[in-house]
Amino acid sequence: MDIWLILFLWFLFIISVIGLILSILYDRRNMINGFLVITSIGLFPFSLISLLGKVPIIPILGVLLLVIVMVFYFSFLWWFIPLLLYNGIKIRKLEGKKFTNSLTLIVLFSLILYIICIQILNNFQYIREIGFISIGITIVYAYFIVHITVFINTYLLQKLPIIERPDFIIVLGSGLINDKVPPLLASRIDKAIEIRNKYENNESIKIIFSGGQGEDESLPEGKAMANYAKQKGLNDNVIIEETRSKTTEENILYSKDIMSRLSKNYKAVLVSNNFHILRASLIAKEMGLKIYGYGSKTKLYFWINAFIREYVAILSMKKRQHSLIIGIVMFLTILAILISVIARVIY
Repeated sequence: MDIWLILFLWFLFIISVIGLILSILYDRRNMINGFLVITSIGLFPFSLISLLGKVPIIPILGVLLLVIVMVFYFSFLWWFIPLLLYNGIKIRKLEGKKFTNSLTLIVLFSLILYIICIQILNNFQYIREIGFISIGITIVYAYFIVHITVFINTYLLQKLPIIERPDFIIVLGSGLINDKVPPLLASRIDKAIEIRNKYENNESIKIIFSGGQGEDESLPEGKAMANYAKQKGLNDNVIIEETRSKTTEENILYSKDIMSRLSKNYKAVLVSNNFHILRASLIAKEMGLKIYGYGSKTKLYFWINAFIREYVAILSMKKRQHSLIIGIVMFLTILAILISVIARVIY
């Protein structure tokens, strides 16, 4: 292989890795980090093969890797669709039949609908206009597949260790059941106490329990969370109750007000369930706060649906951007169809 091509591939790989490291150090919440992970992982095997292409074992490993990828691709629908179906039915059975618990089944229906549409359209590929429609739909789905991959990579980067010692730990509320702290919320409180206990001389670290009072609740969530924490051995002088908030945005905003009153130069971390921590961190970012998060464990059956819900919520945070891209694809698809029809009529 030409030496300049080898150098160029390695240059791109090294630049991508350096960019990823610098971007993470600057702010691990940036979605560009997820994209840089994709480019770094994608460029590495090409760079390695270009350098070691003359070694006989490298092409063999490349073929094996290709076979593994193809087997995964062709078997994907055979295990992913049943997994979504099983999870979608289970969460509706255990958590209720409200809309937010139906997201897994909605994604499943969307995937099946896409497969059916593409198969139908492929039967009419000889009609050029139908081919343009098929290409347009595929581009939109490919865009969201890449975006989901970026989202997952960025989410995984939130698990990197947080080095700085916090002054405040914000525990985000998630709702009470019969005025008691349910297991999902209890896991967040337990995680906050665990984080605080890992620091020596932690007397100055305060925990803010953030959550207002719902219509079906007789006390604010922040109060119930504080009571639970006291039962776990937390002292009153450590606890701060924030009892006005109704949403994640308000959790962070009102907690910010409290922290600003108590300290000018403070460091804080968020605690929520693992599926929620990226969105909470992004909301804090929009408020000008450099706050990272710790995620508490979530039951496996609940995780997939919750993860989908968080992804939809993050999509809505940039809905104009995504709508613009989809609109451009639709416009170009319609334009291509019109040009094709006009050309067919004229000629």
